Amino acid sequence: MKKQFLLFPLFLSFSLISCLNSSKEVIYDITDSPILNIEDTIFRFEDKLAIGIAVQDSTAFIIQYNSDTCMLALNLNTRKLIKGFGFKGSGPEDVVSPEFMPSLDNSHAVFLVDVNSKKLLSIENSGNKTFHLKKLMTFPAEIFPASNLNYSNQVLVGRQSKIGSNKMFFIYDQKKHTKVDVSSNPDIPGLKDPNYFCAPHLALNAAQHKIIAGMYLMDMFHVYDLEGKHIKSVCFSKDYIPKMDKKGGALDLNQGFRGIYNLFPTDDFCYLMRVIEKPVFKNGDVVSTTRELFLVKVDWDGKLISSYRINDEIGGHFYVDEKQKKLFAIRHTVESTSKEFYDVVTYSLK
Repeated sequence: MKKQFLLFPLFLSFSLISCLNSSKEVIYDITDSPILNIEDTIFRFEDKLAIGIAVQDSTAFIIQYNSDTCMLALNLNTRKLIKGFGFKGSGPEDVVSPEFMPSLDNSHAVFLVDVNSKKLLSIENSGNKTFHLKKLMTFPAEIFPASNLNYSNQVLVGRQSKIGSNKMFFIYDQKKHTKVDVSSNPDIPGLKDPNYFCAPHLALNAAQHKIIAGMYLMDMFHVYDLEGKHIKSVCFSKDYIPKMDKKGGALDLNQGFRGIYNLFPTDDFCYLMRVIEKPVFKNGDVVSTTRELFLVKVDWDGKLISSYRINDEIGGHFYVDEKQKKLFAIRHTVESTSKEFYDVVTYSLK
């Protein structure tokens, strides 16, 4: 579910609303959210496929995919790049395609998961303003392969991809080596691949005993406890479930999509990046897309705190610094020269 520019439909049906596993649902209308404008452009990459950002103190860590080193470090004070690290390969500290792995239990650390090398890793300071990757642990066999991992000292939360499975995500107890599988929500009769259509992005807060699952292809998110019990569903429109294509056993996704493409957890809040994407047609062919983005702040009970509209093309992992009240993100632009740029940008949340 990592593709940022997929084209999906939005023919929606009231008949599927009753399919939620619980009647505890809330609808928030965030249509009139105020616009967030870029406060600062910190750095520009040309021809670097930058897909996510995490911040530790005065250093921003950026994942890139078209280089021999997967990681870049950027000094936010001097706005200069530090030597790249995270070499592609099969060595003890090498990686193939890492992703950031949030961990509120270790808020001063930056963790990564690399499914292809079966490793969970941490970013360590090597001294002299350089960094390296250190193996945190081997991927537990009980949950391999898995994506969207969140790490705590107690549990791992993530999702496993298996065609036809109706399991939405898992909760893995690291000490007992036991796993709880949470079934797809909503449960849509006749859906042949709920693992794909009900795929969530996940955020874990072990201290508050809560998990938030933001649905990628549905305009909603769920709140669960650490036992996998469903607490609440929150929707951003009345028509939040796409129409069912009964013949194909799939959701009708030909006209665009609405959903949550990523989450960022903090001790007290969870930030969701909601996207509405629609194709633009010319002579029957798709020639471009239009996208609307909303940053939504909720507490761990699912209560709406605030929301903002973002008119820029940002994607991948984002980071929220609550002390500075800033959103850090990667903005993608294509200029008249047809060159692609990836900018490290900030937005003020004050």
